[in-house]
Amino acid sequence: MKISNDYKKFFKRYGPIIFIMCVFSIIVITSFYFILQPKLSLPIYSPSMVSEELVEEDIRYVKKYHVIMTENMGYLQKELKNQTDVLLVSFSVTPDVDSVDKLRVYADLKGVDDSKWNLFTGDKKDIYELARKSFLVAKNDGDGGKYDMIHTENFVLVDKEKRIRGFYDGTDTKQMDQLLSDIKILKNSY
Repeated sequence: MKISNDYKKFFKRYGPIIFIMCVFSIIVITSFYFILQPKLSLPIYSPSMVSEELVEEDIRYVKKYHVIMTENMGYLQKELKNQTDVLLVSFSVTPDVDSVDKLRVYADLKGVDDSKWNLFTGDKKDIYELARKSFLVAKNDGDGGKYDMIHTENFVLVDKEKRIRGFYDGTDTKQMDQLLSDIKILKNSY
């Protein structure tokens, strides 16, 4: 079998380009294969995810996203530190466990600046009422019993007239940037 001169000329002229394109295609396809492979990860267990009888009562209802939310509040505190007309507020979801003294220790441990971020506790029924009727973050009123607990990952933006202006996932750092952006928009509207 003889290869004609036209084919020889074609391969001599375009052979290196075809070879480079084939190698490039193999690299791209291999890269996509490895990039699109799902990363394997293990869950992070928190006390609220484990059987109640195995967990000490005072930490039984701690959620896995609690630390993330605290870090995000710390981030907001830092970003808003010079804005005297913006205040951050957190409410205890376990007021029977979180006394004022315990919240003070927690605030000191987490670097809470009292002029920017306040931690509140109080009567469980009052906290439920605030969550349900003022901040719209709870589906029911709860019974206020020992194991009754309200918790949300939502951060709520409230304006000076006590109107809700936005909800943000407190576990999502991108949502924190959106919250900061929305605060600027809100401040410019006054």
